[in-house]
Amino acid sequence: MTNNKPNRSDLLKKLFSEISFEVTQTIEIIRNEGDNEYIAPLTQLFLQSKDNEVKKEIEKLFAELKEQSSVDFLIMEITKPQNKNALKFLVASCWLNGLNFSGNFATFVQIMANEPFEIAFEAYTLIDNSFDNISSMEARQLVDLLENTTIIDKNIALLSENLIAQLRDVE
Repeated sequence: MTNNKPNRSDLLKKLFSEISFEVTQTIEIIRNEGDNEYIAPLTQLFLQSKDNEVKKEIEKLFAELKEQSSVDFLIMEITKPQNKNALKFLVASCWLNGLNFSGNFATFVQIMANEPFEIAFEAYTLIDNSFDNISSMEARQLVDLLENTTIIDKNIALLSENLIAQLRDVE
């Protein structure tokens, strides 16, 4: 009996190839046959690549993640300081893929409070789209966190006020 599953080290080699077509083909293989262990190398490739087509394919793959187990891997990538330049894409993929990030909303509140508006808005959108997954206890904790966080940007402060009002309805 032969094992038809692609070899992980071969896929990783091809993923970082100089040949764009080979890279996009490899992303497609990972989309169909890969697992969560590819989230970190794909994030690294997103940061390193200058090829917009490659970046679009990675964004598309992350937006289509459907395994709930992917959440922990995404949160791990989001919280790595070296991934700061991929933060907007990573956070946007979280609300686009529709996975349940309950238990991790405090991370997104911190992003909302500490990042530029375009990234903060992605974090806000995730929380705003997740009210079905927020327990009353988590809503209270998030309200406390938001009320005790200094937000300098007035647009983000407005998002924060709106979120607090919505979270109070969950309480």
